[in-house]
Parts: sequence; C-alpha cells; structure tokens
Amino acid sequence: MENPVLQQNAEGNNETRCTQTTRNVMKTVDSALENKTSIVVNGRINDMAKTLSSGKNENYLKVNESEAAKRHKTEDSPW
Repeated sequence: MENPVLQQNAEGNNETRCTQTTRNVMKTVDSALENKTSIVVNGRINDMAKTLSSGKNENYLKVNESEAAKRHKTEDSPW
C-alpha cells in the first residue's frame, strides 16, 4: 500500500492506523463524558463509517456546521 495510514498497525491485530486512531479519539471523548453512554463504534474504519453515516447510532447526530454551532450554544451540549 502506498498510503501509510492504511498499513497494519504495529500490534498486528489486522487494524489500520486509521482505525486505531479513530477508536482512540472515540475512547478519549467517551472518557470525557464519564462513560455515561458508549460512543465507541467497533469494527474497521470502513465499518465505522457505514455505521456513523447510516444514522442508526443514536449517540451520533448528523448535522451541518451551522447546526453543530447552534447545538453547542444550547443545553443540548455537554460542553
């Protein structure tokens, strides 16, 4: 593969660096939310993308930039 991000990670678990990095970000945000709800999506990056874009995961909302900014300024945001 020419793209180093798509190469298998050092642990050899048949995961790419992209998959591992995405999961690490999800785990970090999950811990910031005090694990009240699990936002970690399992699987490889392509599976994660399908799950997130399907809208079937209730922990993720599909919004545009304007809607995200609006939600951030209201009570709907934990931040």
